[in-house]
Amino acid sequence: MTGHQIRATRSAAAAAIALTAIGLAGCSQLPASDNASACIPTDRFAVERAGEGSGPVITDNGIATFTIDIRDDKGQLVAENQAVRTDPNTGEPAPIPLAGLTPGLSELLRCSQAGQTISADIPNSEFYPDAAIASGQVAADGEQHLTVRVSKVYHSAASGRIAPQRNGIPAVVNAPDGGHGVTMPKEPAPTDRRIAETISGFGETVQQNDLVVVQMSAYTWGTGEELFNSWTNVSEAMVLPAAPGQVYTLGDALIDRRIGSQIVVVVPAATLEKEAAAGRQPFGYGDAVVFVVDLLGKV
Repeated sequence: MTGHQIRATRSAAAAAIALTAIGLAGCSQLPASDNASACIPTDRFAVERAGEGSGPVITDNGIATFTIDIRDDKGQLVAENQAVRTDPNTGEPAPIPLAGLTPGLSELLRCSQAGQTISADIPNSEFYPDAAIASGQVAADGEQHLTVRVSKVYHSAASGRIAPQRNGIPAVVNAPDGGHGVTMPKEPAPTDRRIAETISGFGETVQQNDLVVVQMSAYTWGTGEELFNSWTNVSEAMVLPAAPGQVYTLGDALIDRRIGSQIVVVVPAATLEKEAAAGRQPFGYGDAVVFVVDLLGKV
């Protein structure tokens, strides 16, 4: 292939990408949680549902706040109004990812909405950790009757209007089942912080000092290496304070954004070095870092 042909091919590819970006701009991003009619509840248990429910549904990548009542197979109350995880500051039930639960509980919660109460008999082998069964603490052939009250369900990913691509901002690809991929601009790492809203949400506005449940990934500018991915951290939901000086300068970027939005924040290496000097964990190997943040809801 000649040099002229190579340049022509690159120009054609650039034009195709530009046309794709133009076509996507103004379209809407609809995550699985916002498509209630497509959600298929579990058929592994006989589930009873009470309450109308409203808002997003709990999906595989879902995050929700709820409490549980547990009765054993003799009808004895084992736990009442119990949260899987609580906020260490308030003691209130905290949001938790569905993927961080035992299989039976996650199956029971699938497709549930805020305001609903869900109940079913769940085999011990699907509710208790394997270690509890193996040690004999819990009988493998027993079952528990669970009643779960769902108080809040968060979007499973950014949900809103896709914004036009901006020069100097990495392009974000959103996976259908949640998660991000990025393509870096062909230019040196920036020395200034850059912020862009790649999806504009339709939810309530984030005020200063709000606590926001997010999904987030981070990449080095130079190589695109993934440094962090909250989608794979299933033990607890990630919560960011919407306030200046929080989490590698991300906190103030949340203020005045609407829930459902996705923002890209490019933090230069010099800023990250200052963060490390102030006692925060070093990040980025001396390179600028690209953060992609989906705003899922307020705590």
